Amino acid sequence: MQALGAQAVFAGRFATLFPSVGRHVAVGAGGWHEISAVQADGCRFVCLSDVARTIRGAGQGDVLKMILMEHGTDHFTQDGFHAMLDPRCLLLYRPERPFIFTSAARCGSMIFQAPIDLLPSGLRGACDRPRVLGADDGLAALVMDMMRRAARMQRMACDSRAEGARAVRLDALRDAMGNLIGTLPDLSVTGGRQVVSHGSVLHRAEAFILRHLSDPALDVGRIVVALGCSRRGLYRAFAVREETPERHILRCRLECCHHALRDPGFAHMTLEGIASLHGFSSAAHFSRSFRMRYGRTPSEVRAESISRKVIDK
Repeated sequence: MQALGAQAVFAGRFATLFPSVGRHVAVGAGGWHEISAVQADGCRFVCLSDVARTIRGAGQGDVLKMILMEHGTDHFTQDGFHAMLDPRCLLLYRPERPFIFTSAARCGSMIFQAPIDLLPSGLRGACDRPRVLGADDGLAALVMDMMRRAARMQRMACDSRAEGARAVRLDALRDAMGNLIGTLPDLSVTGGRQVVSHGSVLHRAEAFILRHLSDPALDVGRIVVALGCSRRGLYRAFAVREETPERHILRCRLECCHHALRDPGFAHMTLEGIASLHGFSSAAHFSRSFRMRYGRTPSEVRAESISRKVIDK
């Protein structure tokens, strides 16, 4: 229980970070780089698109970095450790010691960095030496999914010119980053073996729910089968959040619908279409649940968003 409490504190600390996001283009030794980055309290999440290059570095501070290739391959070397990186694996390393990245062709990557003193002790010890985790490791696969989602949200925030749409994108980005950082305490691995805890069940369940949120048939039975856990274990895992799996599914669906109703990109869709897109099989159930959570009807939220957009113009 003490570990779960520490995890909740760790996740909560970062839930409201990353208030802004920016993009710029820079030139490096290998050519032009397009970089979008968001940062707070020493933590950074960067999406980098570039041409073939060689990067040598050392002494960047006592931080942990996670690298996930978006496309292409990269070769990493540090302290006699060699690894070929591609989108199927996740690299964790400490950049204060000399390292080299080399790519022979155009590639893109996602980079998450956090000060080592903010990380749980188990994760610090697991990353004293560089390590590569594959998608066959359940927690590593979950972190990869979260990094890709954060990257999508980050790019959408960069591309949103209207203030209202940008606020919606930043809200989604904060959610994505909070989920990513909240998963790190479970990523204390040795030799590719994951540490199983209620926390790992919780985050695996959350990721499964997000992937299948549009399916009206999503229920506890499907989650239990997919995760290979017991119903009792699943409910105990969600008890940390003081909610049941069913309430979590409903909350996620309502939050996604709320974002969509405020997003100009969904303006062409009917309220029933947005509800159906996010797994509601009944428009009446959606409207009733939405009003109970937000104190307003879906129509009122959409109308308010349209009014704000007109004022922004």
